[in-house]
Amino acid sequence: MVSTLSTNEATNEATNEAIKPSTKSFSRNQADIIIVGGGMVGLTLALSLAESFNKMNRTIAVFDRSEWQVPQANCALDLRVSAITRASQNIFRNLDCWQYIEAMGVSRYEKMHVWDALTDANISFDAAEMAEPDLGHIIENKIIVAGLHKALQQFENVTLVAPVTASEAHWDDRGGLIKLENGEQWRAPLLVAADGANSWLREQRGINVDKVPYNHHALVCHVQTEDPHQKCAWQRFLPSGPLALLPLQNCHQCSIVWSTSKEQAATLKSLPDESFNEQLSEAFDNKLGAIKLISDRATFPLIRRHAQSYIDDGIALVGDAAHTIHPLAGQGVNLGLLDATTLAEVILSAINKGQDISQRKVLRPYERWRKCENQKMILAMDFFKSMFSDDVPLKSWLRATGMNYADKSLELKKKMMLQAMGLQGDLPELTKMTRDPALD
Repeated sequence: MVSTLSTNEATNEATNEAIKPSTKSFSRNQADIIIVGGGMVGLTLALSLAESFNKMNRTIAVFDRSEWQVPQANCALDLRVSAITRASQNIFRNLDCWQYIEAMGVSRYEKMHVWDALTDANISFDAAEMAEPDLGHIIENKIIVAGLHKALQQFENVTLVAPVTASEAHWDDRGGLIKLENGEQWRAPLLVAADGANSWLREQRGINVDKVPYNHHALVCHVQTEDPHQKCAWQRFLPSGPLALLPLQNCHQCSIVWSTSKEQAATLKSLPDESFNEQLSEAFDNKLGAIKLISDRATFPLIRRHAQSYIDDGIALVGDAAHTIHPLAGQGVNLGLLDATTLAEVILSAINKGQDISQRKVLRPYERWRKCENQKMILAMDFFKSMFSDDVPLKSWLRATGMNYADKSLELKKKMMLQAMGLQGDLPELTKMTRDPALD
């Protein structure tokens, strides 16, 4: 069993059950890789390495600030959801964790409809046109984390240390040393920053990040719709920014991501429920009838970040620690999962060649591979945000012409959807379907 080291006793909450620590003995100060951040990306990296590392008698430690939780049947929906692409689903299948994620609850979407508020130009996608069962899945983040954690249970060479806070990190000729607030010290040849956009480990290493505000804030919440969502992901481009309704398991419930100005986001968050419902229904052009808020509302700023380096001696960056992009295409976590599986592929290849994975030159193939692919997506999101975020007449004409042309071309739509599903580009092996889906 994977060792789960906890600094306090496991507790049961009304919404989630804390995962209890294992009694298995594990070296509490030495590992071959330490991953700081036990979210979706960090755990995917651990799971991508676990089986091969087990055969090599190598160990992995994962640190996280929060206790790992098992979602319960009666728990509230997580405001944080992700649109999981086919490539990411293949990763989870090949890592033998998709069946756990699926059992806890996923929402398959089969269609996508996008339209422009100013011109009414639109484009629709249908999985049936591509001979695919679906276009992707909307999944609560906590369910993905729990599924990954469940799959890690079989590996004795992985230890999950949580909840814990790191206080210092240092590097020398033996790799990295992390000091924890509870007084423990851990050492590994390679430390991996999977601790989010404001990465503590990245800052400790002094890796600079290029930051450009999108001048948007995202408002997220869950709503109930009068009409069923039809297993369709909906997105309307308003002059102030995109509004997306993502289908949940209940055919009358959706997750909202509304990107707009800081001022409007603050206003929308503070409105009485009835007023918010009216504004949301109107902004969505009443496509699904009356809309009713069924959750809290949260807002956060949208910032484009890109680390100047993904690697250095003794450290590698993955996921939001390396890059963040606008959520209008729902690609954020999917890029992080590609980072994790690519880094795992590069690490395992290096070990098989007898190379030292703590050396920058050994990690360079990972940086070259993923930095190039991520930069392409960042530029694409910048282009779409620029094209769809105002009412400049020339831009309005260009986007209307482009959307209407693309909607009439099945071949072009297929190419666009293959890209959106993560099935094109320079991809790691784990994105390629090797297991029989019938086994899940």
